[in-house]
Formats: sequence, structure tokens, C-alpha cells
Amino acid sequence: NVSSGKDNPIAYYLRTQGYDFREFDLDVSANPSSGLNGNGHIYDINANGIVLDTIQLNLFQDTTGVQMVGRVRNGPKNKQFVFDSKVNAYLHATGAGVNFKYLDDKGITGVDFGLCAEMSDSGLNVAFSPIDPIIAYRKFQINKDNYLFLGSDKKVKADIDMLADDGTGAKIYSTPNEEALQDITVSLLRLNLGELTSVIPYAPNITGFLNGDAHLIQTPTDLSVVVDMYAN
Repeated sequence: NVSSGKDNPIAYYLRTQGYDFREFDLDVSANPSSGLNGNGHIYDINANGIVLDTIQLNLFQDTTGVQMVGRVRNGPKNKQFVFDSKVNAYLHATGAGVNFKYLDDKGITGVDFGLCAEMSDSGLNVAFSPIDPIIAYRKFQINKDNYLFLGSDKKVKADIDMLADDGTGAKIYSTPNEEALQDITVSLLRLNLGELTSVIPYAPNITGFLNGDAHLIQTPTDLSVVVDMYAN
């Protein structure tokens, strides 16, 4: 159990590192009968000039695995940035998943997407779930069989095709190549940098559209990276 009392060494250490706060409390327990459980919060934290009103965390374990619910929020009175973000995650024996959601100062959803990962003897497979996420205020459609596979043989394979309602697109795909450890291409089409940075709290305001491709080929002896990107 950690609290914000003057005699608490963790709270004192955080303050010496430039993290000031009004209230800090953390209570985590683990035992064979109920597993891992805990909750905590930090109110009115000032992290080297970045002011956050609320950080909350809740952990619990059930028959499926460990679940986590987190929240970072700045209320209407915050003078820097008003937003509400939530994360739900789980971890079980063969995989994990996470969902992010972000609402701006008007209550409009700027981000709502999830990822799930499954572990096998051959490697780790990561996919978008659901396949109709919201990223930077745009609703995307993603191929149903999308995946990013990190093989135990150190090879990376992928097939992710994203297309938004305004024509914004992104692709990540691998090309069969028996001689290469990796042969990956990332393509971007009309990525709105202004909308993207607007859903990242405290990020600098960048405007314009990003287009282009990046191609990586790695063999046992060489690494080749070709990038052709432009903003307008």
C-alpha cells in the first residue's frame, strides 16, 4: 500500500524527481486464492510542467486471467489540455489484448481501437480487433484477416490494409522472400498530420498530409531501408 503521506518514501522520491501531486494512493495485493488485485489513483499531478487532473488504475484477476482498467483525464478547468482517455487490457495464458479510447474537450471520440495478441510455439500474432476502429477522428475499415506476425525464427510477416472514409489509407505488408529475414513495406496515403497530433495530448501542432512508402529488407548479412515520404 502506497499513499501520499509525508513519511512515505515512494511519494517523497517522486516529489524529488519533479512530480508533484495533491493525492496519491496505490493498493495492490497478490495471493493464491484471489490472484492479483489492486487499485490506485493520482489527483492533480504536475509532471515537470505537464498538469494532469486524474490518473486511475484498477487491476483484478478472474478465471480468464488478469484484467486492467486505466484512465487519464483532464477536466474542463484544466488550463493546458482537456481530454478523457481510457484503456482496457487483459492478459491470459496464451495472449493479451488492449483497447484505447480518447475523447476530446467536446466529448467527440478521436481514438477507439483495439489490438489482440496470441502466442504460439511459432511466434506472436497481433491483429486489430474490432476491424472498424477510429483513429485521429477517422473511421477505418481494416481487412478482416489482418495480422502482424513476429516469428520465433525472427521473421516478421504482415498484412494490414486500412482505409478511412476520407481516403486516408495505410498498409503494412510483407513480401515472400526466402533469402531475407524481413521484407516489409509500409505505405501511407493522405495521413492528416493535424488530426493525428490533435489526439496526442501535449504533442506539437503539425499540419499537412503525409504520403509515401518505406521498404525494409534484412538478410543475414545486410540491411536495406528505402524511404520515400513527402508532406503537403
